[in-house]
Formats: sequence, structure tokens, C-alpha cells
Amino acid sequence: MIKKNQEEYYTAIQNCNNAGNSTEFIEFMLKVIDESINDMMLEQKETTQETAQETTQEKILNLIRKNPSITQVEMAKALDLTRDGISYNIKK
Repeated sequence: MIKKNQEEYYTAIQNCNNAGNSTEFIEFMLKVIDESINDMMLEQKETTQETAQETTQEKILNLIRKNPSITQVEMAKALDLTRDGISYNIKK
């Protein structure tokens, strides 16, 4: 993240040297840390959603393997989803 904000990083250091205190640099670093944490949380959320979808899709495939003539309504009941939820995961 520092490399991404390299110019602002050096500006904050220079301003702190000129002012004789590190307030601006600390605020800059806290902002960068906050942005990094937000990016990581967003990535984690996306990964969790993808994993959940894969799991649901695997469950659907397993139901079909066990009973090739199973309906979407029956799958929805078995997986505690709506029929639209089953349809959504089948289309993925």
C-alpha cells in the first residue's frame, strides 16, 4: 500500500520534518492501514461467498447423482432453499 501511495508517503514525511511533529505521517499511515483492512475484508467476503456457492452447487450435484429424476422443488426442500435458489445455483 505504501508503494501505491508513495508520493503521499514522502510528502507526509517531509511535512512532518518541516513541522517538527509526526501527526500528518501518523494520520497518513492510519489511513493506509484502514484502506488495507477494508480491501482485505472485501476480498474475504467475496471468497466466502464463492465458497458457499460452490458448496451449494456440490450439494445439488450430489442430489442429482443420487436421484437423476429429482425436481428443483425436491432439491429445494432437501437443501432448505427456495426453488429460485436452486435454479440460481444450477445456472452458475
